[in-house]
Amino acid sequence: MVKTFGDNIFSEFKKIGAEKEFKNAKTLPERIKLMEQFVGSLNITKSSLIDLDSMYSGTVLYLSYLIQSEYGVDMGLCPFFKMWINNDGDQYRCFFNKGPQQMYCHASPNLCKNPTQYKNNIESKMEEFKDGKN
Repeated sequence: MVKTFGDNIFSEFKKIGAEKEFKNAKTLPERIKLMEQFVGSLNITKSSLIDLDSMYSGTVLYLSYLIQSEYGVDMGLCPFFKMWINNDGDQYRCFFNKGPQQMYCHASPNLCKNPTQYKNNIESKMEEFKDGKN
């Protein structure tokens, strides 16, 4: 795995104890606003989410994914979406796809190519968020 600018920002989130604040935020808009505030206040960025994503394409999606997967906080991404970055670039996978099959829903359930599996498994996956087990 390649260490990215998004990983550096997420490391800073950990240092300032952002996890507790993300978990205390009740709604997705509150969590996005919180992410905007943290990114804007960090010494390594001091930019808006829009500026950050224009300079480092995909960083906001990656940060959202890290917050959701590491902190167990719903950031509006499909809970079956997996993302990492390696020497070949951004890698996206779906829990329902077998093997190294790239997918292009960009974590949006509305674009899911596996709607039946999604529907059959979403309730149990959302329970994991409530239990903090994501």
